[in-house]
Amino acid sequence: MPGYNNINRHKTWHTKRADNMQTVLKAQQAYREELNKIGELKQKVREETWEESLHPTKGLDWMYKDPAVHATATTTLPQVVHEEPEEEDTGVRLTEKQKDKLKKLMKKEKKKQDKKKEKKEKKKRKRDLMDEALTDVFAKYSKLM
Repeated sequence: MPGYNNINRHKTWHTKRADNMQTVLKAQQAYREELNKIGELKQKVREETWEESLHPTKGLDWMYKDPAVHATATTTLPQVVHEEPEEEDTGVRLTEKQKDKLKKLMKKEKKKQDKKKEKKEKKKRKRDLMDEALTDVFAKYSKLM
């Protein structure tokens, strides 16, 4: 009987122990099940994208279209109206509330920059005044000598 007297088989970390082998088997089964679930989900996504490609108007595209264009569109393919954008089109659509918030943030940032600039100018004026005062003191001192 080889291995019967092997003291390592009695250690909790030994790989040939029955309970360690059971935990490994359970982990492998869980891993296989997870891979199967992932495979099923991938297949489901592939099927959905295939169905969406067959029926382009079934998706959520109608939510993002202009209501006037959507109302005149037929059920087969929507008609797209090309107009020149009034402002520079960045591809981001903001609500009025978001625009107001953005303007406020920009004003706030501008104020911060103006305050920083004002502080720098104030420091520079103070430094210049100190330099003038020191040059005056040195000039008077040098006259006394």
